[in-house]
Amino acid sequence: MTQLKVIMAAVAAVILSSCSRFASQNQVGWEDVEQIGVDSVAYDGYCLRGTTDQTLKMVTANGDTLYFNMADVKKKKQVFGTINPGDEIYVMLSSDSNEVRMVVNKSALLGKWVQPDPIDGSSDIGIEIKIGGDAKSYAYPESNNEVEYVSWRLFNGKMVIEERRDDGLSESEMRKFTIIKITPDSLILRADDDNEAPFNFGRWKENHEYDDLPEGLEIDDGSSDEIIW
Repeated sequence: MTQLKVIMAAVAAVILSSCSRFASQNQVGWEDVEQIGVDSVAYDGYCLRGTTDQTLKMVTANGDTLYFNMADVKKKKQVFGTINPGDEIYVMLSSDSNEVRMVVNKSALLGKWVQPDPIDGSSDIGIEIKIGGDAKSYAYPESNNEVEYVSWRLFNGKMVIEERRDDGLSESEMRKFTIIKITPDSLILRADDDNEAPFNFGRWKENHEYDDLPEGLEIDDGSSDEIIW
């Protein structure tokens, strides 16, 4: 009887161990779940000297140097942001060919992007996109944003932004956005869950109008200024 108990205990331990290994192998993050139905492959890296209007030369994070034909993707207007040597870039290819489907200048995304508060227009609100995938909410003048931005990444041709509602109760939500336009001064995104409301951001620029004036100089608001013709 004692020997039987020992054998049964050993079998149970093997089963538990197998279950444990199976569970750990099947714990996946949201990235893996999202890869169901993915029809593309992508490369992250940096643009190199030697890039031309027709050919993109880049080095990947693994140190591989790659060349991509840019003719077709430019015709389809799927190049977002002007590409220059040294810029961090994202290149998406079709999975069944080497066709370039999208190129995004990730460096051009960095910075503070704002738009007038849609509720009352009293402040500029938006997102600060940081290098390495971090993000945060931004407002000027400072105000309490309803949405707290946490992180961002480019995935399967979409800009995925992690959001959290500022109520202390909501869990983080991964929202996917289609990139419409990236220029030095504008960023237009359309939320996949709300196609009627694109985000028209402008780049926040600090006001340096008075930077060169002597310290302590008082600046009036101009309300009493006389116009001299």
